[in-house]
Amino acid sequence: MKRALILIFISIAALASHAQKDVVNDAIRHLKNKSLDSAKLLIDQAVAHETTKDLATTWYYRGFIYKELYKEREKNDASSQFRITSFESFKHSCELDATNESFENNKSNLDYLSRVFFNDAVKTLNTDQYPLSLKNFKHFKETSKIIDPNIDLTQKTIEYKIGIATVYMQLYEQDMEKNKGFLEKTKESYEFVLDIDPDNIRANYNMGVLYYNQAVNIIHSLEYDTDMIALSEIQNDCIKLFKESLPFMELAHKLDPNNINTLKGLSGIYYSLNEIDKSNELKAAIEDLKKKQQD
Repeated sequence: MKRALILIFISIAALASHAQKDVVNDAIRHLKNKSLDSAKLLIDQAVAHETTKDLATTWYYRGFIYKELYKEREKNDASSQFRITSFESFKHSCELDATNESFENNKSNLDYLSRVFFNDAVKTLNTDQYPLSLKNFKHFKETSKIIDPNIDLTQKTIEYKIGIATVYMQLYEQDMEKNKGFLEKTKESYEFVLDIDPDNIRANYNMGVLYYNQAVNIIHSLEYDTDMIALSEIQNDCIKLFKESLPFMELAHKLDPNNINTLKGLSGIYYSLNEIDKSNELKAAIEDLKKKQQD
């Protein structure tokens, strides 16, 4: 009797397992028929069921179904939850795929998601949507690393950090008192770039401009009735900022001697440090360069 009951339980379990695998097959059938809502409903059941939740194939098809939902309904939505779920599903499929049987399929789909994550990170790189841009860039990097753990994302990361630094500076300039934190975020972004690439022209130039503008903004905000002691302290602070600006602008000039913006920046710094002769030399170099460009 006990043996018969055991056989019955085994049979029931086998039937349940088979039935659940049929759910995955049904989800695939609905996917092929473009019945995405039905496919989603079934595949969500499959990833929660004991018999199919640990199968790489189940999670692969969940990723594919959600990717199709994203493409059909939220392709212009940089915050699409369908896309996030698709990414997470393909990622989990890779983690479960001990034999790499599904790797190529996962890889081709992750490659697509990597591109759209990056495109949306760039598209939302503005003062209104920058938190979303940061999320998409993070997903882009994570997706790329799953596809190829040895991929070199240094250059793209540098370009992105310079872009986000520009956004942070714009946010700071909207309200310099309220948004002081964004000034620090700007510096941190450029410092990140310079740690990786000390000779990056844009980062050096922009750091020079950042310190220079800080000093200029302090000067412009002075009250007419500022007393002499306070004025002396402010002057010292401004000189310190101009001196901090100088090595960045000098290196940017060294790396690109014929850049007019760098020449102007360096001339302004020397003038502010009362090194008038050097400032005038650079002004003359600017005029010579303009004439050569016109000829």
